[in-house]
Amino acid sequence: MVRRPWRPEETLFTREVDDLRGVAHIVVAVVTDEPGGNADAPRHWIATGYRSDALPTGVVIWQRS
Repeated sequence: MVRRPWRPEETLFTREVDDLRGVAHIVVAVVTDEPGGNADAPRHWIATGYRSDALPTGVVIWQRS
């Protein structure tokens, strides 16, 4: 599932996984940097990744069907 949190330059990618303690979520935060010039393409990089027991908040922009 892909979510857009309250910061517009950040996108959260989540994946549900089975854990020894039950169901967990792997979350990867990707940040997009818009360049100043028109000819430059935006840059994307992974800011962090972590394990979470709960899904992060934000608007769902894509979900696997």
